[in-house]
Amino acid sequence: MSHSKPVYASVPSDMLEIDVPLELLDRCLSISSHSGTSASVSKVSARLVDKVRAAQRPLLIVDALCYPFDFLQEAGELAKIMPTAAFTAGKGVVDETNPNWHGALSGPIDYRPDVVLMLGPLLSDTNTAAWTAVPEGDSVVKFNLDDVEIDDEVHHVHGKAVLQSLVSALHPELTTATGPAKGIELLPQNGQKGKASKGESSSISQDSFWATMSPFLRPNDTDILANGTPLLGGRSMQLPAQTQVVASSVWCSIGQMLPAAHGIALAKRDHDIPGRTILLEGDGSFQVTCQALSDIIRYKLDVTIFILNNGGYTYERWLNGIEAEYNDVPSWRYSNAPSFFGAEGRATGYPIMSVRVEKWSELEEVLADAKLHDGKGLKLVDVVMEAADVPEKSKAGLRRGSEALRV
Repeated sequence: MSHSKPVYASVPSDMLEIDVPLELLDRCLSISSHSGTSASVSKVSARLVDKVRAAQRPLLIVDALCYPFDFLQEAGELAKIMPTAAFTAGKGVVDETNPNWHGALSGPIDYRPDVVLMLGPLLSDTNTAAWTAVPEGDSVVKFNLDDVEIDDEVHHVHGKAVLQSLVSALHPELTTATGPAKGIELLPQNGQKGKASKGESSSISQDSFWATMSPFLRPNDTDILANGTPLLGGRSMQLPAQTQVVASSVWCSIGQMLPAAHGIALAKRDHDIPGRTILLEGDGSFQVTCQALSDIIRYKLDVTIFILNNGGYTYERWLNGIEAEYNDVPSWRYSNAPSFFGAEGRATGYPIMSVRVEKWSELEEVLADAKLHDGKGLKLVDVVMEAADVPEKSKAGLRRGSEALRV
């Protein structure tokens, strides 16, 4: 509980049915923090207040560990007074309708901040576009669970306590936004559809697809970005307020997000949490754990799935083997998957919508269908794309990754 870590308990098989005293559950846990005293928290916070107030070019970067570290409220408050960005896995941490929001970092930016505040950083090559998205600032502060790192100097204090103190001290400033920061490229705002061609008979491109998905999203949605092109393209979506994103770019475990969608949808139903569960999945990833769709149907969960069907592992094609056979996957009839797993003919009250789209006119017709938007039952949209198509902004990073493999 103190360190937000998992605990594993081994129980002998012949003891599983033994009763334990119920009154043990009435005993309150005594949890003490080992992350510094209030005096040390105040000292670190005071130092940071001076840094932020003196900064001319501050930058706030939020990342995935803000979720388990419970930094969301403090991140939202700080985003009101300084330019804010995220690494890929930090999508959804702050309100992206905030004028200070500048998008998920996909590579180097023409902006050298004098202070960088990193909240819950999960620094890895895959989460930071091979480290190129990490800005070169004059001063870098990293907020972790049990420590705060200031310019490579580690202070063993509770990160949330320091953030709370920092926000409290900066309270008057929180009423004034700094506005857009020069040199940070803004994402399309409010669901703009971009400039890519979308003629009725044209094929569906990655860039236009992701721009088109922004208006589809709603507050309280949980958007799940699978590893591969969804992880690359999904960071360009403009999210509405109160949206959560699940985007793990650390282990790059293909297939993990379909069963994750099952767990998320089940948790949202059991705890009466509003909003849709939307999975954006590649065809290669889907083929790894497709049987999870059977459990989604079995428990009649509300899940909306977009399968980006490009015939293989496109992310890997760009890294090694653009036309190599080992990057191909068999061609499945994905829109028939719900039927194969028994969705049709089941008890009434569990709606099924499953379609395949190959042209923009077909996709726009599906996106205009009210049945897709309600989030009830199982929705599966098989979106056919070109085999080598990737988001334009990701190409430079993929080329660097490909070159690194050949050094």
